Amino acid sequence: MIILKIPSAREIPFVVVDCGARQFSIDPNVSEAFPRVVIIGFEADAEECARLNRLYEGRCKFFPVAVGDRQGKRNLFVTRSPECSSFLRPNMDFLSRFTEGEAAAEVVETTLVPVVSLDQYLPEMGITHIDLLKLDVQGAELDILRGSRGFLQSDVLAIHVEVEFSEMYQGQPLFADVDAYIRDFQFTLFDLSRVRYRRKTLPPKMDTRAQLLWGDALYFRDYQYFNSRSMKQNAIKLAVLASAYGFHDYAMEILQHLLSKGREVLADSELTELERSSQTYLSELSRPGRLARLVPLIRLAPFRAVMHKAVQLHRLVERRKPAQTD
Repeated sequence: MIILKIPSAREIPFVVVDCGARQFSIDPNVSEAFPRVVIIGFEADAEECARLNRLYEGRCKFFPVAVGDRQGKRNLFVTRSPECSSFLRPNMDFLSRFTEGEAAAEVVETTLVPVVSLDQYLPEMGITHIDLLKLDVQGAELDILRGSRGFLQSDVLAIHVEVEFSEMYQGQPLFADVDAYIRDFQFTLFDLSRVRYRRKTLPPKMDTRAQLLWGDALYFRDYQYFNSRSMKQNAIKLAVLASAYGFHDYAMEILQHLLSKGREVLADSELTELERSSQTYLSELSRPGRLARLVPLIRLAPFRAVMHKAVQLHRLVERRKPAQTD
C-alpha cells in the first residue's frame, strides 16, 4: 500500500476509538501512516477486554464498558456467538429463515452492563479529540453516534461503522437511519462492504445470489469542513488517512486544495513540506506495480490453467458458505 507521508503529520498523535472491540487487531496501514497512533477501545465483555489489554499492553487501552447515548446501565443479550451480543434482542423470526442464522444469535443469558457516552467519558480520560471512530455494536451504532455529537461536530476525520439493511435485531436502526445521521455532519460514504445470507430453501451445493443483510460502511469527512486556518492540520491528516485506505484521488484532491490556498492557510515551511510530499506521493503512485509486471506472465498457458483451477476452487468454497461477502 502506498501511503502519503507528511513528516509533520507523522509526529502528532492520531486517536482511534473502537467501540465493540472484540477480536480487535491493529490496522497496519493506519499504524504506518500515523506512527503515534493512540487506540482506545470499548468492550462490554470484561473477560475479552482483559485479554485485549494483555495482548496490546502499552500500545492500546481497552475499557470494560459498553457505549451508548448516555451514562447508565442496560441489559445485554449475550448470544451463543459472542460477537452477535447486543442491547437489542435478536430477531429470531427473521434470522431463522437463513442457514445457521438462528444458531449464532441464540440468546444464552442476559446481563446488566455499565454504559457510557463518548462525549462524557473520553474527556474524563483526557481524550479531547477523535480522528477515526469505529463502531461494531450490533444495532446500537446510532445510539453511540448520538452520544458522540460533540466529537462529531469538531474534528472526527472518518467513521467506520457496521450497518444492517434488514431488522436482524428487534427495533434496530437500519442503514438509512445511520447514514442520514452521519451525513448531517458533512461526512460522505466512500466504501461499503456487503455480506449476504442464503435462505434455507436451497441445499448449500446450489448456487444463489443470497440476500444482502449487513456490511461495513466507511465515511470520510468533506475536507472543506476544515477550511478555517485553525483546522488545517485536520485536513492534512484526512489526506494521509484517505491514502492509507487506498483513496488516493481524494488524498490528492485535499492536497491540491490546501496548496491552492497557499499562504492564506499555510506557513512557508508547511507549504514547502506539502509540495515535496505531494510530488513524492505522485511519483510513487505512478510507478508500475508488481501486478502490472505480472500481466504478461499471466497470459502464458500454464498460468492461465492455474488461474482457472483457482477460480473453480473459490466458487466451490463460496457455494458452501452460509454467508457471502461481496
